[in-house]
Amino acid sequence: MTHPETDPILQQHREHLRLPGKAYTFLACIALVPMLSRADPTYFRIGDVAGSSIIVRVDQAAAIQRARDALAGRSGPVIMTGKIIPVPAFDNPGWHFHVDPITVAFVDTAAEVCDALIADVERTLNEVGRSVLPDFHWCPWSTKVLAELPIPEGAAQHARHASAADHTELALAPGSRAVALAPGLMSQTSVVSVTLKDSAGGQWIAAPLFVSPGSVTYQMPSGIVPGPVTAVITTSEGHQYPDSLYVQVFAPSLFSVMSSGIAAAWVTRFKADGSISVEPVFRFDSETKTVVGVPIDLGPASDEVYLSLLGTGIRNRSDLGSIHIIFDRQSPPALYAGPQFAYTGVDQINLLLPRALAGSGMTAILISSTLPDRRTLKSEAVQLVFQLTEFANWLRHDVHVDGDSRVLQVRRQRSRRPDQRALNLSQSAPNVGTWRCAWRVCPAGGTLRRAV
Repeated sequence: MTHPETDPILQQHREHLRLPGKAYTFLACIALVPMLSRADPTYFRIGDVAGSSIIVRVDQAAAIQRARDALAGRSGPVIMTGKIIPVPAFDNPGWHFHVDPITVAFVDTAAEVCDALIADVERTLNEVGRSVLPDFHWCPWSTKVLAELPIPEGAAQHARHASAADHTELALAPGSRAVALAPGLMSQTSVVSVTLKDSAGGQWIAAPLFVSPGSVTYQMPSGIVPGPVTAVITTSEGHQYPDSLYVQVFAPSLFSVMSSGIAAAWVTRFKADGSISVEPVFRFDSETKTVVGVPIDLGPASDEVYLSLLGTGIRNRSDLGSIHIIFDRQSPPALYAGPQFAYTGVDQINLLLPRALAGSGMTAILISSTLPDRRTLKSEAVQLVFQLTEFANWLRHDVHVDGDSRVLQVRRQRSRRPDQRALNLSQSAPNVGTWRCAWRVCPAGGTLRRAV
């Protein structure tokens, strides 16, 4: 077998590993067109111990129910978590920021590093994502769910712009594929343009890529200046839908297949005999009518298996070192991270799968990025399935409870959701209010607090 470091043709193939044509037309159809799986938006007034309050829109059904339970006294105290978007929103008047609706959750415990009062977030907004609230993640410990509110007047005349890959508002970058969600478009599909004006005064017009009831997909202009941006959707009937959004220099997000959470991806296998095969990582199950993961078999040690992930917001990265792909505790380097070329606004990441992933079952993937302005950003997780060689294993984790070190045996479940694989300290030590962090539930050196 020709050595890859001396074979320029093979080396180039490994760097790009282009999207297979016929085999992945199905992937393009179901992964690159946004899946609008959000619940009906619900609004809550959230307060803190200092007496300030904001209005938060919540788009996830589980989070809506948890907030209602807390409001009705059917559960104990909760802590709201979510990603800060450093631009105003029409439905949160009086503040220069809002919380990304799809990232909102209500939890029992949260890390100290993301705690801040509402007024402190407003006062230090320019530092959010840097020294204040890394990764834009906010979890006010003194959360109070004050009221459920009606949908604000005029909501149908506004839009929300987000990444077409994971629908988060922070994952917008020049050249990325974006989706605007506008309730008022439910009966209109004749979108003419999306007009964007950046903080430097530049004005850009983006032509729609896809238009469907309630949404329009477009490519963010490559020359737009990162920072606050105003956007207006215009239809042929003369209707306009404004919004404020925030554009990063680069903001990776990954496509998943329908609502399964399985990564929009494929693997390319290089065998010792020189043969190359392209293999799927998902399939359509005709019985359940859903997309399910196809377990990845890393094969014998002589096989090299490369993963290609589809995403967006990646092409403007400064270098490959600014992107960290994380599989549980493995972080293989990216070999290529840039435009995919076959689809407008779509990017691709190629990497060699570590053999340590063999037998790991359902595994979450996310991208941690270091931006040029020192801000950090994490993508929403997608999933892959690796061929199982064991059903579960046992891990030891040191848990420091009020200074008392205890060792717990924690069963690592083969779970589909990454948050279900985190150590649940509220169950293992329910009678204390503060713990030292364990495993990966919060950064090293931070503290973990239960809602009080």
